[in-house]
Amino acid sequence: MNNSKINYINNLKLKFAKKMKKLRKEHKNLDILPILAGIEIIERENRFFMWRFFEYLFFTINYALYRLVKKPLINYSIGKYQLKVEYILEYKKIGFRKESKNLFLLENLSLRDFLEIIACSNAIVCLESILQLKFINFNWSRLTEDNIKKLALFYSRNIEFIDDFNYFTILKELYFYQKLDY
Repeated sequence: MNNSKINYINNLKLKFAKKMKKLRKEHKNLDILPILAGIEIIERENRFFMWRFFEYLFFTINYALYRLVKKPLINYSIGKYQLKVEYILEYKKIGFRKESKNLFLLENLSLRDFLEIIACSNAIVCLESILQLKFINFNWSRLTEDNIKKLALFYSRNIEFIDDFNYFTILKELYFYQKLDY
């Protein structure tokens, strides 16, 4: 890694340490906190508010089309945690059938459900629950490098695995950095 990449990761580590301090005060499950904080730091660094605004706008238009003409929802990643709509639907126990990127709902999605999906996309407890459901056999207090790689592949969907400076590398750096005392 070159100096600019090292500086970038060091900057993320400072943000990560600050986030960990805050989360430790308000969160009960300390074992999964480093992964939650790492994902939030990475996603916030790479997706600015305006980007998320347009994600919400497109998701809202998609929801309106669903309500008006029963067009299927598109499986966007939304919110500060970039959660896939399908994972939020699973978490909320809303039935659907997936075909490619389309989500065909098995029941009517009310405006309240729609707003809860948006709220969930920004709630750390939703992220925590989704990760624990998807990785039920993980020992969250002692993640291995392989566990972190599986999490990064699941979360980034291979998009950011281009070179040695990728989602996995950054998440791993932040996770093992958490062993220091804040």
